[in-house]
Amino acid sequence: QQQQQQQQQQQNKSKDSRGIENVQRSIVMVDQQYQRDLDSRLRTLYSKACTALKISNFDDALHAFEELLNILVEEYGTSHKRVATALQNLSIVHQRAGNLEEGLDCIETAIKIRKRKLGKYHMKVADALAEMGLILMAKEEYEDSL
Repeated sequence: QQQQQQQQQQQNKSKDSRGIENVQRSIVMVDQQYQRDLDSRLRTLYSKACTALKISNFDDALHAFEELLNILVEEYGTSHKRVATALQNLSIVHQRAGNLEEGLDCIETAIKIRKRKLGKYHMKVADALAEMGLILMAKEEYEDSL
């Protein structure tokens, strides 16, 4: 009797273990699908924003880049390097639309994130600094643009 109980307990443990493994595999599959869906949505928004920007439809470009930024902040937090890239893109749209202060705010935040995450000598920091220089030149703040 005791031996039968021990065998039954071992069988139950084995079933539980297989069940846990199945649940874990399912979670991994759901996470992978979620990531694919997220990446697809981000690519679609980026494409929409760039297309709008090419035809100088700044309102649609701003809306798409802002939506993209909001998704990235929700997914990765406010200090992720992908958020910095989205902020730089938003800065470019603001600059082209003539919203220089908004563009400057975005690029300054992007620079701070990139310096923290990548180091102050990284090429992406230099790229963002160059973008900030263009905005400052457009604002006729020539001394600061250097």
